[in-house]
Amino acid sequence: MTQRELEQKNVELAQLNEQKNYFLGMAAHDLRNPMGAIFNSSELLIEEDLGPLNDEQKEMIASIKQSSEFMLNLVNDFLDIAHIESGKLTLKKEDVDLLNLLKANVHFNHNFAVKKGISLDFHYSQTEIFPTISLDASKFQQVMNNLISNAIKYTYSGGAVQVKLEKKDNHIHIEVQDNGQGIPEDEIKNLFAPFQRTSVESTAGEKSTGLGLVIVKKL
Repeated sequence: MTQRELEQKNVELAQLNEQKNYFLGMAAHDLRNPMGAIFNSSELLIEEDLGPLNDEQKEMIASIKQSSEFMLNLVNDFLDIAHIESGKLTLKKEDVDLLNLLKANVHFNHNFAVKKGISLDFHYSQTEIFPTISLDASKFQQVMNNLISNAIKYTYSGGAVQVKLEKKDNHIHIEVQDNGQGIPEDEIKNLFAPFQRTSVESTAGEKSTGLGLVIVKKL
């Protein structure tokens, strides 16, 4: 293949990728509202705001709620991937208190950890003064929530997840650690590939879109 032919192939591949992102974004956008309506309606029903339910009805509605929540998360992940790959993602940077932002992330995931019998702790130096940092707070929270919830998802009851914040050599280091199952070394390369699954299963049957860590890396 000549250099000219190679360049033409690259142009064609770029165009196909752009078309893929466009249709992916359009499809996800059109699906988000109806899926959100199904999820919100199932929440109202299962909380019996519209009247009492028998056990069979509760079980069926709980299944609808769980499935619609999974689909809604998948649709939102599709939209994020499409925006990132198309270059249309706009970061809204602002000066934020990093320490308080991380505290909020840990608190947000606390109930998930408690329900699984997992300890979730946030470690940082009480004497250290952490600076305000210019970043997109919403996207930063999305990254941290994906990392923390992923750690909880693959850790057994009785395990521990730790979030650490420290300052080293004028750099800020954030770590999410768990004592879960671990990942076979030959499968680590698949962690950040779209829709790639490892042989490791979530410890309580939680579903995964297979896009959470992909979004973390791309953001």
